[in-house]
This record gives sequence, structure tokens and C-alpha cells, in this order.
Amino acid sequence: MKRCSIPPLSQPSPMGREVRPCRAAYQIVIARTSELLAHHVQMASSMVDRMAGLLGRAGLAPGEGLLIRRCRAIHTWFMRFTIDVVFIDRASRVVAVQPSVPPWRMSSIVWDARDVIELPAGTVQTVRLRVGDELIVEPAPPKVPLTPTCSIS
Repeated sequence: MKRCSIPPLSQPSPMGREVRPCRAAYQIVIARTSELLAHHVQMASSMVDRMAGLLGRAGLAPGEGLLIRRCRAIHTWFMRFTIDVVFIDRASRVVAVQPSVPPWRMSSIVWDARDVIELPAGTVQTVRLRVGDELIVEPAPPKVPLTPTCSIS
């Protein structure tokens, strides 16, 4: 499996201006087990996206997540559901895990973290994620539209 780091926040363009990555979905794999941690992860890298986070959502479906760039602490104020929180360092290694964080809480600051992944509650326990695990963040495969394989005449 090809390993790659988290895509850069911005890239220089030929015109000298920053080019931000598009709102593509990513998947995250645990290197130790090759198990999929999440298959549809959105990235929040702008100030507005990072501040909004998961606010206004009714929940996260299994396999969904949010990767918040440049973040060492989170809050769940005004949220309506419990989440698992995974803090990762610059090398995409897990430095802290806070499972089942309920609404109206604030995490501790994790100074070794660079980014945070928010997942549906119970995900961390299901996949047995632990501190020190390396995570592989890569573009999610494109969704294949369902097409009939035969026709009825």
C-alpha cells in the first residue's frame, strides 16, 4: 500500500498565489493493521471550516470523519452527538485518543498534536486504535455509480 502524508494546506501556483486543495474526500488507514479507520473524511483547513467543524450536523455515519488541520484541542459545544477524537502529529502518528466525547465538553490541549480527526463514537474501540499508531491519509476512491448489468426486455 502506498503511504502518503496528509496533503499540504496550500501549494504554490505558477502565478505565485496559494492554491487550496479542493473539498475532496479522504480515507484513513491504520498502518499497523491495514484496517480502514474512515472511508469518507472531509478536511477542514480554512479558519471558517475549522471553526464550524461538525456544528449543525445531526451526526456522523459509520466511516465518516472530519480532519481538522492545525488543531491541538477541540470543543463539542452546541453539538448534538458524541464523537471519538484522535490527535495526530506531523508524521500522522496518533499522540492521543479521547473516545466518546459527549456534547458540551472541551478536550485538553495536546501539545504534541498538529491535527485532529473527529469520528463517530465507538470507532476507536471498534478498530482498536492506540497511541503510536501511524495513520495513512489518502484520497478516497471515487464513488462508482451503480449501473445495471442486464436489462429486462
